[in-house]
Amino acid sequence: MKAKTVGTVISRAFNRAGVRGSAHQLRHYFATSLLRAGADSRVVQTLMRHESLATTGRYLGVDDAQQRAALNLLQPRPTV
Repeated sequence: MKAKTVGTVISRAFNRAGVRGSAHQLRHYFATSLLRAGADSRVVQTLMRHESLATTGRYLGVDDAQQRAALNLLQPRPTV
């Protein structure tokens, strides 16, 4: 199956459902949702079948809360 055919099928399904969107936007949603759920970016890369992590990075949306959570991992924890 060709990529253009898949995109057309997805676009038509969106149209039937009355939803504005594209296959490309669906890929962004998929990658970002996996990342926000805690999936490692390398796992997202393999699921998206990208050779390069840089390509996957274009699809990953990182919000402020995720950035804060990552930085908080570096803060020393009090020992009891």
